[in-house]
Amino acid sequence: MLAAKNYWQPTSIPSYSYIGDDYPMSWPISQAKVGMQPEDTQRYTLNTSMGAQEWKALVPCSSDGTISLGPEGRRFTIAMFHQLQCLDIIREALVNPSLRPESTAGSDANARDEPSHWELTTSCLNYLRQISLCHGNTHIESVRSDEPPKITDLHRSTYECNDWTALYTHFAESGCAAPA
Repeated sequence: MLAAKNYWQPTSIPSYSYIGDDYPMSWPISQAKVGMQPEDTQRYTLNTSMGAQEWKALVPCSSDGTISLGPEGRRFTIAMFHQLQCLDIIREALVNPSLRPESTAGSDANARDEPSHWELTTSCLNYLRQISLCHGNTHIESVRSDEPPKITDLHRSTYECNDWTALYTHFAESGCAAPA
């Protein structure tokens, strides 16, 4: 169930050079509030090719998720897309044992300049942990069982969220960043 409310729209957008630290901390777009009820879904499976495609499709621009902003076309990503990309990196590590450190020890993958998939996975887990702490959601969720793991009943939970569809719309209008 989605219910939209419009809280605020900026009357003017400050001008930025997008050089150095001169850029906005948030992408200045209008987002209504929507209600979301979490639910289990048949989509976004962990270990199927269709599930992998669905996870990749959550991040625009062929899973790169970057846009060009400012007169020089500086590349940025939007936090939501970074978070979704991290979830997919973690999903890949869960379903593909060859991406785990014990599988890549001594391989050429560890000699490259870019981080290994396991290093990305670790970085993503830390990033998502910090973002969860930052948002400090105080919604009360009903516990179904006192036996560990204490599974929660989310069917009665409704969350007020920023309208994520606005991000996809604005992203499509802005276009993807040119490859680096």
